[in-house]
Amino acid sequence: MSIKVRDVLELEIFKDSELIAGKNGIDKIVKSASLMEVPDIYPYLEENNILLTTLFPIHQNENAQKELIPKLVDKNIAAICIKPGRYVDEISEVMIKQADKFGLPLIKLDDAANLSTMANKILELSLDRHLNTLEFRNTIHEKLMDLFLKGKSLESLVNSLSEMIKNPIILTDTNFEIISISKELQEKDIQFVFPGDDRSIFNEKLSLKIDEQKFNKNDLIIHPIKAGSQCFGYLLTQKEFLDQKNLQVAVEQASLLIASVFFKNNAVLEKEKNFQDAFIRNILQGKIKSQVEAIDKARAFGWELEFPQIMMIIKVFTEDDLEKRNTYENILNNKQIEKAFNKSLSIYQDKIKTIYINDSLVVFINAIFDKRIQKNLLSVGENIIEKIDIKSKIGIGTSKVIKSIDQFPDAYKITEKNLDIAKILEEKSFVMKYDEYEIFSLIDKIDDYQLLNTFLDKKLGDLIRYERQNEMKLIKTLRVLIENNFNLKKSAKAMYLHYNTMRYRVDKLKDYGIDIENGYRLAEVVFAYNIYLWLKANDQLTL
Repeated sequence: MSIKVRDVLELEIFKDSELIAGKNGIDKIVKSASLMEVPDIYPYLEENNILLTTLFPIHQNENAQKELIPKLVDKNIAAICIKPGRYVDEISEVMIKQADKFGLPLIKLDDAANLSTMANKILELSLDRHLNTLEFRNTIHEKLMDLFLKGKSLESLVNSLSEMIKNPIILTDTNFEIISISKELQEKDIQFVFPGDDRSIFNEKLSLKIDEQKFNKNDLIIHPIKAGSQCFGYLLTQKEFLDQKNLQVAVEQASLLIASVFFKNNAVLEKEKNFQDAFIRNILQGKIKSQVEAIDKARAFGWELEFPQIMMIIKVFTEDDLEKRNTYENILNNKQIEKAFNKSLSIYQDKIKTIYINDSLVVFINAIFDKRIQKNLLSVGENIIEKIDIKSKIGIGTSKVIKSIDQFPDAYKITEKNLDIAKILEEKSFVMKYDEYEIFSLIDKIDDYQLLNTFLDKKLGDLIRYERQNEMKLIKTLRVLIENNFNLKKSAKAMYLHYNTMRYRVDKLKDYGIDIENGYRLAEVVFAYNIYLWLKANDQLTL
């Protein structure tokens, strides 16, 4: 452990010395000591050095004396000790003012001071502290390693560390959700406070409240629990107890072993997750027929599967695979979905299951009180989108109520396809309910894609081909007209167009067989447009 200027001043050999300036630098780190034997000593000085001198090399050079303190500050030395009397009568006022200005400790030595002996005592103190630190590090490592090899829990490691350093310990995940706390904190109210929206380690205003006592970030040692590039959480303790350097050493040693526990646990969880994902894939593919079997297996994965169920599918629409992967990982690791449902609908984690499948997140929600859940699904989805906070478009689709195990495959397929259609229709992030696109459930029953393409070609083929060549946004105009019940005034407003421009586009649509005043033909056009969306979403459009 490094020593400080204040430690040097407490040495017996410095008892008659006086700190006359630069008191603000008393906590500067000291690594070594040197004597000033030549005027040009600066190239030989290292950082955190204490310089001892009688000023003999520069006692006849007033300018050199005036430049001494600023040059030492540039070299980032810890302090300067001057013995006046033999070569200079007094330490000049200029040097005292400079030392105060720069916060460089200026120590006046007594007449009997032996500079060589003092330098040796400083070096001995530094070496002793270093050896003590190594001994402390080894003790902490050996005790914690013994617990680790015995397979003790994270709680045991946290409590043992707390006892060794006589300091309370908090272990959190990366979102500062508490995983474990030492015994002395068990009955206390512990809260992390994050002013603003940044709930991360980088929030400089982060603070910790233990009952009524508040600790700012600077009052805490916060050490990451890392294995390789993966961060599992943080180990926290208060700086005010024990020696800070020893605290830091202890926390570093503990974090390495705790990271190993996390890594081992993650390996087990990853294997379990693979079995879980395979099980859920089998449900969605209709391979599990027995509802009793499904409920029993789900319980093994900590999932209280009950019926009725509602599914929610979350998709990030971007070509940036890295952004997509990171977004999904953040949602899963931070349990954003579970937190949103718990906050809005008081649905607990074991009533929800979220997995990554087919480039999307699929959420299974127990919907025993399905009317209340359906009513609030849109607002929950909007809250999830708001929390994700990325520039790419996000789509969230909800399924119909699933009353039995055999209804999962169709509900999943339809919700997924509806999402792909909504992606085409919606320009921004969106949340959609299953019944917004019920017509696609009907179109899905038609397995003959050639028949669908033929019908589409007959009704809208000329318009689609014209649009590819001219990009007049006539297909978008048709969509907006459908959405507004063919009300030209509302449609023009929705597209930010002048009414006459909308009239022109409607006349242009007539050129391609779309007459909005013919009810029967118009119904066929609307049906054909929905076929167009369905084929496009399924990559089956042949026009």
